Amino acid sequence: FGASSVLVAFEATFSFFGSNPLVVSVSCECILVVAGNYDDVSTVSTVSTVSPVLPTPSFTISELAREFDLTTRAIRFYEDCGLLTPERGGAGGRQRVYTTRDRTRLKLTLRGKRLGLSLAEIKELVDMYESPRDSVPQLRKLLTVLDEHRGQIELQLADLQATLDEVRSHEKEARRLLVAGETRAAAGASVKLAASAEDTKRAVPGARSARSRVG
Repeated sequence: FGASSVLVAFEATFSFFGSNPLVVSVSCECILVVAGNYDDVSTVSTVSTVSPVLPTPSFTISELAREFDLTTRAIRFYEDCGLLTPERGGAGGRQRVYTTRDRTRLKLTLRGKRLGLSLAEIKELVDMYESPRDSVPQLRKLLTVLDEHRGQIELQLADLQATLDEVRSHEKEARRLLVAGETRAAAGASVKLAASAEDTKRAVPGARSARSRVG
């Protein structure tokens, strides 16, 4: 600028969220002074807005256990399988701190278990979830896993259906035999009752004759 000089002034405005200062806006004003004449100035101002930096959500193992109705032991087991990777905090790093990523992976893990997938299959699919979704090889792998699992379920369903048909057949035969047995038992009881009644009739005249001879 030759004999001109540039004076730059910065102004920052802060707000607070709890104990964390958040930058709301920053303005920069450049004043061009021509030949030392402060009456002849040009001012250029720019204002930029910075989004507030919110704290990252985190969860304890007890909070996740309550939310998904699990035991803390089950969550630690998924961690041992590599499905969850919590951070460590507290004294000596003994406290597990789970992020939203861990929460999402746990939710997907439970969904896979409901589908009957193995933990190895679940881990593979959960890892894919964090990769680009438009990857053709990943989608093909997903379809392969689901197709194999569907085939296994269909075979299990066919076995269950065959077992159910067999149970129904035995149930039907047992009921038939029960009815036949009850019918025979009822007929036998009737025959015995009739014979007993006949014996009673025969015994009554003999008793009368005996009493007559005694008298």
